Amino acid sequence: MLSMGGPVCQSCGVPMSLDERGGGTEVDGTRTREYCSHCYARGQFVHPIITMPQMIQKVNARLLDLHVSPGSVAKITGALPSLKRWRPKPPEEGPTAPSP
Repeated sequence: MLSMGGPVCQSCGVPMSLDERGGGTEVDGTRTREYCSHCYARGQFVHPIITMPQMIQKVNARLLDLHVSPGSVAKITGALPSLKRWRPKPPEEGPTAPSP
């Protein structure tokens, strides 16, 4: 039986317990617990310009191949906007205008 609990990849939302490689890798080859091996390798995203709709399609296909229930697939893909990779980035602070 597949374990659906525990930490999830912060790019695709798939439980890290389903990653057969135990996580992605940093530049130095160490494993990261933040991203799975399908999303992150050698310190960078495997698909750096993938859109969220494209990621949802990839996740759907991968999880259905693993025989994950459609309800669980919907829950995982529904959580994508809250994951680190997809959260809106705060605007960078620019120089402040001088006071009059």
